[in-house]
Parts: sequence; structure tokens; C-alpha cells
Amino acid sequence: MKDKQITALVNSIEHWKRLANGTSATDEEIFSGDCDCCKKFYRMSENSFCVFCPISEYGFQGCINDEYEKVDYFYENYLHPKKSKRFKAAASKQVELLERVLAWVKADKPTLVFHAFNKKVIKQ
Repeated sequence: MKDKQITALVNSIEHWKRLANGTSATDEEIFSGDCDCCKKFYRMSENSFCVFCPISEYGFQGCINDEYEKVDYFYENYLHPKKSKRFKAAASKQVELLERVLAWVKADKPTLVFHAFNKKVIKQ
């Protein structure tokens, strides 16, 4: 499973890097159809979704995190969002988050605690 998670994360990071630097294909979007993690792990179960997705296991089920929310806002509210500097900056932050998740998976997933006040994940 770890190898599958690493491969999906690497591919997702590349996708987000293309969005961040403006080299994505015209039909490449921010949604699940273009995210390798979503393609491999988006499954509904009785109690959750995104089963075995490393992003979800890191603490962001459904990619609910500040970085993705900013990208989504610019994508939904700008006329040409992928050309926007704000969109690209927000996509760069999503890349940084995914790189932290990748490092966490490679480190065999040490215990994490989400600190709600600071909105950060910290190692325990």
C-alpha cells in the first residue's frame, strides 16, 4: 500500500506543480478526475471516503484544507483562474502540503496530531 500511496502522491504533486507554474493542459483541472490520489483512493465506505488516501490519513479527508479551499475559491470565482497569480500561489501552497504528506508517508506515518487552534498538523 505504501508504494501505491507514494506513486499517487508523486503524480498528484506533478499535477499541482503544472497548475502552479501555468503549464497544465487546458482541460486539466483541480478536481478529482485529474488527481491521481483521487483516482486511486476515492471510495465510499460505511464510515468514510477517500479510504487509504494518504492525504486523508494525514488528516484532510476529502482534501478539506486551507490550501485546497483557496485554490478552489480562485478557480470558481475568476474568469481565467489558471492564469491568475493568486491561483498559482494557492496551487504552490497545495504542492507544499502534498510534499509534507509524501515525506510523512515515506517516514512510515509517524503519529500526527491536528492542532485546531493553529490549523497545523504536528508530530507527536
